[in-house]
Amino acid sequence: MLSWFVIAFSKGLMKRFMKNKQEEDNMILPTEVWVMGHKWDIHRADKSWFDDHGTWGDCCSQQRKIRIYLGGGGSIARDTLLHEILHACWHILNFENKEEEENVVSSLSSVLIGVIDDPRNEPVVKFILGGK
Repeated sequence: MLSWFVIAFSKGLMKRFMKNKQEEDNMILPTEVWVMGHKWDIHRADKSWFDDHGTWGDCCSQQRKIRIYLGGGGSIARDTLLHEILHACWHILNFENKEEEENVVSSLSSVLIGVIDDPRNEPVVKFILGGK
């Protein structure tokens, strides 16, 4: 019984990996974002970077550079990009409390993606985006 579970679980993981890999190959990551009038470059991180850093993305305020690893699929990539943009906002606004930065940014990015993705909020999202 346990062996059937392991086989089924392994097949499920493989299907998910293949789907994420296919999504990753098809995703077009923007190359830049403007945050309060400042240009930040966006770069696609590769698997070795992900393995070395153990994180989906990062934000370098000195270079105004955001890196995103797309291997987790579309939802994770979108949340991560928003997360890193919020880090850029934090740096530009010169917020002092570095200890709270990660908690605030993580919470806000997840909540905002949830608001944006909720189909009941489509009129609100369209309004915020200028009717597009």
